[in-house]
Amino acid sequence: MSTSPCYSFHPGHNIHHQTIEKFNQPRTLVDVSHVMDNAFLVTLNGVTEFWYHHNSMRLMDALTKSLPEGIEATEDKKFLFVYTGTLIERFNMAQTER
Repeated sequence: MSTSPCYSFHPGHNIHHQTIEKFNQPRTLVDVSHVMDNAFLVTLNGVTEFWYHHNSMRLMDALTKSLPEGIEATEDKKFLFVYTGTLIERFNMAQTER
């Protein structure tokens, strides 16, 4: 895993602030669990899929700090929102590993 900054806005990487403001609704509660490496199992509306994020350590850290009922995703995009009580961590997920 690289420690250098990532500047990509492709799925599975960062979210550009304009994109998140435009496409952040509607949101639905989801269940997320880390599988391995950059892979996570996400259950959205009863369907479980593999989603990927390049910075798995950041996402795992946010998940450990999340509030109960504090993980949401957009239904038509792969944007994940993790509420930690003090902030909302935002993740641009991908359906394939990148």
